[in-house]
Amino acid sequence: MHWDLEVFLHSYAGLVLINLWEQDCQASRSMEQLMCDIEGSERIPVLRLPLSDYRDWAKTHGIYGTPALIAYYQGRPLFRLIGRVTFAELFQRLHDSGV
Repeated sequence: MHWDLEVFLHSYAGLVLINLWEQDCQASRSMEQLMCDIEGSERIPVLRLPLSDYRDWAKTHGIYGTPALIAYYQGRPLFRLIGRVTFAELFQRLHDSGV
C-alpha cells in the first residue's frame, strides 16, 4: 500500500466509499460513472482501489471479487455491496444505515 488506508478510514469524520475494482472487469468499468456521479453531486469521497493492489486488505473485509463497495462512516464499516449497484440502491442502503 502506498498509504495507510486503515489510519485514514479510522480518522476521517464523515462518510467514505471504497470502490474495489479490476481493470478487465466489465462490471467494474460500468461502476465508474456511478462513482463520478457520487463524488460530483453528493460530495462524498470515493477511494478507487485496484483489487490487485489491495487484495489482502479486501480479504480482511470479506471481499474476493469486483466490483465491490464498502461504506465507512466515522471510522467504522457500515455495509458492503458486491456487484453492480445503482445510485438509488446505494442511497437507499445509506438511508437505511442512518447516514
